Amino acid sequence: GLKMSKIIERVAKDIYEFECNRAEEPYDWNVLSKDSKRLYIVIAAVAIKAMLEPTKEMIEAGCENNPTMWNDGTDDGFAAGVANDVYRAMIKEALK
Repeated sequence: GLKMSKIIERVAKDIYEFECNRAEEPYDWNVLSKDSKRLYIVIAAVAIKAMLEPTKEMIEAGCENNPTMWNDGTDDGFAAGVANDVYRAMIKEALK
């Protein structure tokens, strides 16, 4: 079968389901050809990869939800650095 992470598969299926709903066609991932599935998997991976670098707003939201003082340690703050590292590691893992 096609190798992909669970999150890539989830995103691929969601994109396909969105397309089915938009076209008012029935959704059935299992009837797709291998090539069609591969296309949705590539689209999903590209979409996830585009999220690798967090925006300033994402960094600030991550820091606001971190109990550490986010304005200590580095230019962006210690928590910002930790949040960015954790976020990037999670996205990279999703892309494996």
